[in-house]
Amino acid sequence: MFSLRSFFRDFSLLTDKIPTRRKTRKRCRETFLPRLERLEKREVAAADMSIGMNVETVVDWSSAWTFTDAFKTSRPWISHAYNTVTGVKEWEGGGPVQIDSKGWPKSLSQWRNAQGQLIQQHLGTLMFRDIGSAYPTGVYRAEWLGSGTVNWGFAATVLEQGKTAGGKNYALLNVIPNTDGIYMEIASMSSSEPIRDVHVWMPDALGKNFSGQIWEPGSSFSPFHPQFLEKLSPFKTIRFMDWAETNLSDIQTWSDRKTYDYATQQSGDFHNGIAIEYMIQLCNDLDADAWFNMPHAADDTFVRNFATLVRDTLEPGRKVYIEWSNELWNFGWGFEASDWVTGQLSLPQNAYLNWDRWALVGREARRDFDIWTEVFAGQEQRLTRVVAGQEANSWIAEQIAMNMAGHFDAISCAAYMYVSDNDRNTFNRSTTAAQVIDSVKRNLPTALGWLRDHKNLADRLSASMKRPIRFVAYEGGPHLDSQGGVYEQAFFEAGNSPGMYDLYKQLIDGANANGLGLFMHYSFTGGLYPSSVGSFGALQSMTQSTSTAPKYRALLDALRPAPVLPTVAVSTIRGNASEAGPTAGVWVVSRTGSTDVPLTVGYTLNGTASPTDYTGIPAVLSFAVGESSKSITVLPVDDAIVEATEQLVFTIKTGVGYTLDTTKASGVIGIQDNDIAPRLGLQGTYYDNKDFTSPKLTRIDPNVGFNWGSGSPDPLIGRDTFSVRWVGQLQAIESGSYSFRTFSDDGVRLWMNGALVVNNWTIHGGTYNTSPTIKLVAGQKVDLKLEYFENTGSAIVRMEWRRPGGASYQVIPQSQLLAPSDSNLLTTSSSTVSSSMLMVDPFLTLDDARKRALKSSIYQS
Repeated sequence: MFSLRSFFRDFSLLTDKIPTRRKTRKRCRETFLPRLERLEKREVAAADMSIGMNVETVVDWSSAWTFTDAFKTSRPWISHAYNTVTGVKEWEGGGPVQIDSKGWPKSLSQWRNAQGQLIQQHLGTLMFRDIGSAYPTGVYRAEWLGSGTVNWGFAATVLEQGKTAGGKNYALLNVIPNTDGIYMEIASMSSSEPIRDVHVWMPDALGKNFSGQIWEPGSSFSPFHPQFLEKLSPFKTIRFMDWAETNLSDIQTWSDRKTYDYATQQSGDFHNGIAIEYMIQLCNDLDADAWFNMPHAADDTFVRNFATLVRDTLEPGRKVYIEWSNELWNFGWGFEASDWVTGQLSLPQNAYLNWDRWALVGREARRDFDIWTEVFAGQEQRLTRVVAGQEANSWIAEQIAMNMAGHFDAISCAAYMYVSDNDRNTFNRSTTAAQVIDSVKRNLPTALGWLRDHKNLADRLSASMKRPIRFVAYEGGPHLDSQGGVYEQAFFEAGNSPGMYDLYKQLIDGANANGLGLFMHYSFTGGLYPSSVGSFGALQSMTQSTSTAPKYRALLDALRPAPVLPTVAVSTIRGNASEAGPTAGVWVVSRTGSTDVPLTVGYTLNGTASPTDYTGIPAVLSFAVGESSKSITVLPVDDAIVEATEQLVFTIKTGVGYTLDTTKASGVIGIQDNDIAPRLGLQGTYYDNKDFTSPKLTRIDPNVGFNWGSGSPDPLIGRDTFSVRWVGQLQAIESGSYSFRTFSDDGVRLWMNGALVVNNWTIHGGTYNTSPTIKLVAGQKVDLKLEYFENTGSAIVRMEWRRPGGASYQVIPQSQLLAPSDSNLLTTSSSTVSSSMLMVDPFLTLDDARKRALKSSIYQS
């Protein structure tokens, strides 16, 4: 039965007995006074589950390309014993390594063996050991300070070695990856100038080297390899339990931490993980939230300094999850915190706890949580304090929570899939990956039921505490530990088989359905080879393609939001089309929303226009990937039929893969049979380029006097780099000398009766260009052609004349301009047509010859 007795119990008896420090800690804690926490406003969990990632321990045999400087992950110094007489080098046995405070060797020792032979100490280290060829091929650049003999080997061959202008030693290493990895050896060294500050910069995917990038907090560049960041970037919460070596942590004081400038970020005999600064920088680089585990034996000063560093250097707005140690219920090898708790319970000062380990865990977790809360005062929304229990037993999380007086914000457990003991007992050397997958599938409902138990606990706590308590999973994925069984290979193959993709989908969907707010996958990389503890990595290596990584691919697919169907609509851009010109009508069909997939849109055509009246409508309306709009140009057919204006109605049908904007489902274009009307003005042909190829539009313009600014003449034409050619005739009003000029931005050319009278075919701002004087006779018509191109910026073109005796230039009026008819320039003297000539029976059908004759007669004098 669930109880909240610890939230309301009388603590007066306990406060006299709680110690002010932990026995195994080197420094005193502040006095700890349990009290019911003041209720704070905290963020309510989102309805949809988010997915984060645990990163793998930083070691030289990790398949993660964590740093651009590979030496950051190198193995702690290996002490070799080199026999100067026999030339034999023992891999180990060289004695203690003398290092300074940053992990660099201070001196090499030597001695004589029982045979009197001189033995020298050499030091070696390894990078990318035992991960096959899963690290970059190419030229690595090594640099270091100090005087001595440095050798490189295994997968690395020295191409060039020397000193830089600044006095640093360097070597260019040609690396052809193999399972041996990269080997560095210090064979001799000056005690006054020891070898130190070693860097081995990797190439990126394009072969670029990161030479000279020695990172420190505040650097303008990232210390992490681009491939590492790219593959990790989809996950917006990163848990650093393994980076901190939480399970084996020896940290007690702030001085025990690893510093960012330590020789290597891999730990040796003393387990202190990697520098906190790198954890923070990774979250800043990824714009991700951070999940930190506090070491079980760390004192108050360490916790306070840790929290302060995070508060001050993690990007504003990034959230922080805090957990005390890891899996306090786990007594397996390497989980030292559980034994530490047992040891604490045996101390006299903890006798009042009556060997209640969950009371001690709750007390210690609350102690650290309270420090974080104090440091983040005023920024409580950034902090989530996590009580973590055991997946199969929600009672443990309940017991810890009962001993924390409400000083927490989330309940957590693992979210692993597993093989039951009953199934395991049936497995043998012949067991297949498919059988393992089937077992996991059968047992998945049980695992999901455990999650539901924890969600129910979180809900009851929320109701009792009157504020939201989140439910999050600190780890999750397939827990396929063979435990050394003969079926180990089958477990390994199952963890990387295509069937794992579907299992992940079921796990993630089931966890989401059971109220899990955050799923932290375990882990990012790892599992190149079969292992008794299992293959946990979402990626086996950084070189693995997503298509062959079912776990990673399933996580990426789960991170993608549920597809939102695009909305399709039609807009009428030009609703009037005519046979004169001809002038086209234009619809634009658009889709808003996702353009990630191809899309075919269904439509119908209706109205009084028949299919013989127009061309240009595609038989299938299809969008390509990335395409958001389709332009449909309706071009009337200049036929021999004289008829009234007809309508063409385009209507989008409902279909698969899109939704319909019902307010914009149809568009109408009117088609005019107006090609027998007189056409005053100039015929303009518009091109979406500057070289007059592939015309987009032909129309009759009343004159040339345009200022399109930064826009375009028509939706079919781009804003920049277009051209226009106007043709027709100009009729003189009176006899005398005429002068013509243009104003344009950019190029312009004007011909009169075939003579080029204005020529400024250059890119320029607004400029006037004037022709020579031209003598014309009243009523005389001259052929006219004007060409213009727009480069970028403003689009302006104007054609003007100054009539005989006139004082100023004016735009040539439409009445004095005559466009071509049926693609032939007009040559008759008449320039006007009576409106009565347009009164044609709309139902009269003429053969082509008679219609052409009718058109011709209208223009006769």
